[in-house]
Amino acid sequence: APFSFSSSHDDDDDDHPDGGEKQHGGGGRSLHPNVSSSSGGRVATARIPLPTLEAWLLRNDTVKEALETYLGSSVVFDGYKATYLRGLESADDYIASLWHHDRVGRRLKLFLFLHDVDCDAGHPTKIAKGTHRLTYFKADTFPSSRFKDDFVSDTFDVHVACGRRGGGFLFDTHTIHKGTPEGSDDRLTIIAEFHAKAKCPTARVLGLQLPCPSGDQWPVLHPATRFLRGA
Repeated sequence: APFSFSSSHDDDDDDHPDGGEKQHGGGGRSLHPNVSSSSGGRVATARIPLPTLEAWLLRNDTVKEALETYLGSSVVFDGYKATYLRGLESADDYIASLWHHDRVGRRLKLFLFLHDVDCDAGHPTKIAKGTHRLTYFKADTFPSSRFKDDFVSDTFDVHVACGRRGGGFLFDTHTIHKGTPEGSDDRLTIIAEFHAKAKCPTARVLGLQLPCPSGDQWPVLHPATRFLRGA
């Protein structure tokens, strides 16, 4: 289930089937080798090194405890990115605003708010509570991982992930979730990704076409929980 936390005071992305960023609503363009935009400039993603962020994430006790509790003692910090949303109006502008799971099974993503994210105007992520426990009988294609609004709202309780600057949330992307295109505020978040250590290498050996890890982020590939224990 999603959980919120505080730091010292304390893409929605979406994965393309080949592990890269899915461009939508008019395609994307490159602004810099590590920065791209899509949806007519309404969604921008930066994949640049942030050493201070990496050090904080690898030493934060709250993150450590959550990772080990959910994924076990061997967890890899795969990478992170910054995603900026502005001027979104509909699902046509933002593919991640369709209810979906990430087609990769159990993994955790951590969203960090770089400013206050309003529950109505701030394009918050929405999460269908309890759906991390579901088994999907077909998830090998992009459309098979999408769900209709009525089905989700009629079947599950929905959590709105909003909050104050410096806060955030950690959740399993196996959960059904979506971004919110409606809202007058811009939104800037850092998104970090974590898998159990053996998962992505095993998927590659088996030839599974999974976004594991995501291809649209700055790679870290560091053994997160071992580092956090001071090894």
